[in-house]
Amino acid sequence: MIQRFPPKPGVRDAGLHFLTAVSVLTNMPTQNPAQPRQQMLAHALEAARPKLADWFSGESLRDSIHASIEDDLDGAVTIGPAHEASTEKLRPQQGDHFLIKVDDRVSCIAAYHTHSDNEHRPNLTILHRSFALTDSAALDALRDAVKRTFTPETLTWLCVFQHGENHLPEPPFRIRSHYLAQQVREIAAAPVAAGAGRLRAVAPDSFDFYDTYVDWYREFWRRRPELEPLVRVEPLEDVRICYDDGGVRLLELDGALCGMIAAQRRREYGLRGWRIREKVIAPPFWGHGLSTAANVLLARALSSDRASRHDDAMWGTISPRNHASLRSAQRVGRRIVGSTYWCDL
Repeated sequence: MIQRFPPKPGVRDAGLHFLTAVSVLTNMPTQNPAQPRQQMLAHALEAARPKLADWFSGESLRDSIHASIEDDLDGAVTIGPAHEASTEKLRPQQGDHFLIKVDDRVSCIAAYHTHSDNEHRPNLTILHRSFALTDSAALDALRDAVKRTFTPETLTWLCVFQHGENHLPEPPFRIRSHYLAQQVREIAAAPVAAGAGRLRAVAPDSFDFYDTYVDWYREFWRRRPELEPLVRVEPLEDVRICYDDGGVRLLELDGALCGMIAAQRRREYGLRGWRIREKVIAPPFWGHGLSTAANVLLARALSSDRASRHDDAMWGTISPRNHASLRSAQRVGRRIVGSTYWCDL
């Protein structure tokens, strides 16, 4: 599930045991409340600059990361280092946010999810952190804290993001997907292949296309069964969020519906602008460069939006096994700026 931009978790109705847990878990030495924020901001800036500094000014990048941290802290439950094994363990609910303070050096903001890519995989997604994932002692301390705090049946994985193209070691990490990004104005300026010149991107006025969109995926999975666990249908409620942001376009070739692309206005990991949530070409129309052209047509539409900014980026996640989608993204200048990984608890 996705959240609206900017995410505003608000007060989470997680039950009375959470209220008890907050008073128990935050029994910790007096600490400057701004310290975890400052540590996470400093770490994120250092990690993001090598890939994003040529797109965003220093202040713009800092402001974007700072705003994202504040958004994700809104309503978060604080978990401190004084947790005892005898304390009642937490049973989180979908979407709950946590500020986890392992010690004065190791802290992070995490969100709980019951599913990933439509698969039941209860996990904590680490949104912001103050330590390097290559710091094995810090990572072990975080994993121990998570296992002490949460009921084991509700949490089995961590999902983490790493800036750049250097892969994290396996084990304990297993790559999930790449983030590929480029500025909207650069994608909008890319040429469209001659064979895709008749492609049009049309804003829908209803969701009548959704069943057809699902049928496209059924045919895709029939042709590429190895990708079915990795490439999934977006829930209708998530497509609606993109629609509300003005980011959904139906693709038509000579008047025939042939695909769909959807993006959500968002901020994450130092990126700001539009995250592509979906891009699909109907299987009968494969092989004509339409997927690449869809990136360009959407970027042109979004760059003309009155709310757009000169340095807005467009990005999305692609499985490293989905070679066709990787090539399509790279043809319009999108490049790998980071990757997400699974880490077994």
